[in-house]
Amino acid sequence: MKTSQKGYTNLEKGSRTSLNAPGKMVLRLSSARNFWPHGNSISRGVAILLMKDIDCTIHSKFIRPQERLIILKADITDYKYTLINIYAPNKDNDIANFFEKLRKTLLEESFDADEKVIVGGDLNCPMNPFLDKKGGFSAPRKIAIASIECFQEEFDLVDIRRVKNPEIKRFTWCQSSPQIFCRLDYWFISNNLQDWIKSTDIIPALRTDHSAIMLVVDDNKLNHAKGQGFWKMNCAILDDSLYIEEISNLLPKARAFFDLLDTFKLLSG
Repeated sequence: MKTSQKGYTNLEKGSRTSLNAPGKMVLRLSSARNFWPHGNSISRGVAILLMKDIDCTIHSKFIRPQERLIILKADITDYKYTLINIYAPNKDNDIANFFEKLRKTLLEESFDADEKVIVGGDLNCPMNPFLDKKGGFSAPRKIAIASIECFQEEFDLVDIRRVKNPEIKRFTWCQSSPQIFCRLDYWFISNNLQDWIKSTDIIPALRTDHSAIMLVVDDNKLNHAKGQGFWKMNCAILDDSLYIEEISNLLPKARAFFDLLDTFKLLSG
């Protein structure tokens, strides 16, 4: 993530960043705060880089070198963000397990529905075999896609590039023999961030078989005064038996309180 002089915040990400191959992350490392575990010198690397002059306070970080992900919870220009860089496994069942672990991790990290989530990474799976793949076996990878879509739905995340380019075919990975092209690298963002996105693009990257993906967030919109907002229920609490029991015990007291309040208003009116 970096802030430019043109008045917008620029998030640029490479899906396989490692210490020995920094060209995939399109940022000047000397001017950024770096967070990066890595699997080994050539694979499974993830990273988040924040420009030093950005108004950012890190509240927590989840960095597990062998789990292919990094999570930062931070305040950026007075808004709560959860920034996630992932590198999913290759096999469908492993992808499903990976996103289930990520889901549980976010919930265990006290995920707040008001947080603005930005997930960037290599999913190792084209979400739409007709728009996100050319050549090779075209049948959809149902197990992997279903697990990713379930993760998106639970945290209200959208594939912002597909939202802004519903019919355009662009790819982030290719091989020459046999010739196959895929869009494997994605930005998933909170649904309520859509209007803040200035642009999203696929750009060349060095020393890798993937292209880099870029997301630009408009700073001017970030600085607008907050509106009234809306309440969104966290449905996960309905699975908490202790919570349900406590609410059930409180309901009669609440009903009695409001009945008394209505009586008071009637007598004083």
